[in-house]
Amino acid sequence: VEMNHEDEDQNGNQLTPCYRRTLFRIMPWCIVMYMLQYLERSNVSLAALQMNKDVGISPAEFGFGYSLLYVGYLSCAFPSGLLYNRFNLKWISFMMISAGFITCSAAFISSAAGFYCIRLAMGVVEAGFIPCMMIYLSTWFPEKQLSSVYALFGTATALSSLISGPLASAFLSMHGRVVFV
Repeated sequence: VEMNHEDEDQNGNQLTPCYRRTLFRIMPWCIVMYMLQYLERSNVSLAALQMNKDVGISPAEFGFGYSLLYVGYLSCAFPSGLLYNRFNLKWISFMMISAGFITCSAAFISSAAGFYCIRLAMGVVEAGFIPCMMIYLSTWFPEKQLSSVYALFGTATALSSLISGPLASAFLSMHGRVVFV
């Protein structure tokens, strides 16, 4: 049996047509979701220059509020994984929709306390996204292919970083709070 080298990945593992179809149908959506999540984190840092002035938040208050995301993230990652086991893809959808609403509501904050609440809520909602996506992807791809799939999924952070600066710059020229919407 002669093998076509186009049907092999970088490790020499044979790619089946089913795997290729699954890769091209699922991965773009997974990458876009991860990019949107990462964009929110990057843009809040870039918006800090304008937002601190508009809302009256000191750099120390901003730093504290920014770190609250990770408090929510760390405290809710495990429970979020358990909820994924119960609700599957519905839970990922819920996390993404909730994150969108919370991000949009950040445009309306008027105090440091509002900023703290938004950041903590965002951490709680985003906590399980990456672990849940890893579980989700492992249900679609064979174990031999998972490292390549996870690496492809991880490229979303680099892509997001690539576009976040120019995107935030364009929005900040309009108004600082537009970055959140």
